[in-house]
Amino acid sequence: MKIVVQNFKTGKVSLADAPQPAVPDNGILVRTQASLISAGTDRAIVGLARKGYVGKALARPDLVRRVLRKVKNDGLWSAYKAVQNVIAEPKTLGYSLVGEVLAVGSRVEGVGVGDRVACAGAGHANHAEVAAIPGNLFVTVPQGVADEDAAYVTLGAIAMHGLRQANQQLGATVMVVGLGLVGQIMGQLCRAAGLKVIGLDLDEAKLDLARKNGVLIAAKPDEYRLSPQRLAEIHRRIGLINYRTRKFEKAATSLAAAIAASFFAAAMRSRILPAAATRVA
Repeated sequence: MKIVVQNFKTGKVSLADAPQPAVPDNGILVRTQASLISAGTDRAIVGLARKGYVGKALARPDLVRRVLRKVKNDGLWSAYKAVQNVIAEPKTLGYSLVGEVLAVGSRVEGVGVGDRVACAGAGHANHAEVAAIPGNLFVTVPQGVADEDAAYVTLGAIAMHGLRQANQQLGATVMVVGLGLVGQIMGQLCRAAGLKVIGLDLDEAKLDLARKNGVLIAAKPDEYRLSPQRLAEIHRRIGLINYRTRKFEKAATSLAAAIAASFFAAAMRSRILPAAATRVA
């Protein structure tokens, strides 16, 4: 079968031949019909691999710390060989797809060969002709839902999981920081759950889309709409209690302004849902 892989050392992306995976006992085998290319995650992974060693280290200090721990525990040579092995191994890409079930594991129920399923999970729902998917990372696709739409299942699941973790009640006010694709889905899920939504982003097009989808306030972090007086007025209008106005210094950057606005919203008993990272140009 064909699969998309990347050389983590050189950053080169290629289409490779690979053996078809076996059917997992607690999973299914899926022939891919559509696979989602993420403008955020996939691009970040590809971009990281194309950096030099110094660039990789600066972009992923968490990996540097792991290497340093390896050096401390096992020695320099052992750590060097481990790093070289990781870099040399081709990396798979992709984490969200839709396809047709080819085979079902012995411990899986509720799905059959020929069913259409949406699948999630990095390292599982790869950009590949055939994928082996664990039993907890797929769902059957309803009739009438196009493959191209069902392939977004992972992004919808991320937003839904964030909303569940927020554990808010009907009528509460939430702030979604970052109105990319996941943030837009989060805003609509919040509205469907009966929540009032304030959305932050730096991109005017994303703000416009959020407004069209019914977000109460969609604004850049340093706009007048997010001043303490304006937020206090909004909270009075929507009937919240236990708020108080706090002054904070003008932020030096939009990112700092977003953080300041978030702290202010938290002080006013709003819940902040960091659904997606806001890119700062």
